[in-house]
Amino acid sequence: MIHLAPVLLGGGTPLFENLDGERIDMDLLDVTESASATHLRFRVTS
Repeated sequence: MIHLAPVLLGGGTPLFENLDGERIDMDLLDVTESASATHLRFRVTS
């Protein structure tokens, strides 16, 4: 699950900076939007 919340530039935490170029295939299962965040649910397929 990934929860996206808007922040000012430079104020967030990088989530994917240490993947070393490795590709992760995922299927999007669900999106829930609210006034303060977007919630994404994925399934890793590989």
